[in-house]
Amino acid sequence: MKTVHKFEVESMGQRFPAGKVVLFGPDGAGYVCVWIERDTESEEARLLQVFGTGHEVPEGNLHLASCKEGSMIWHLYEVGAPS
Repeated sequence: MKTVHKFEVESMGQRFPAGKVVLFGPDGAGYVCVWIERDTESEEARLLQVFGTGHEVPEGNLHLASCKEGSMIWHLYEVGAPS
């Protein structure tokens, strides 16, 4: 079964369930979050990391989404994603 779950995102890399990112942005309570559509029967995970505009993004990362929170623009990447 597929469901959508909300997760708070920090700038350090974090493991999240594998699945489609359906939304990335502020949640209205002061947190930047990612909403992921995932298969509840899968244990697969992936590493996601947020970078600010102008920050160096290492090679091999895949851009998934960007969002604006206040005056900041954040960019969500999958770390070490296959090209």
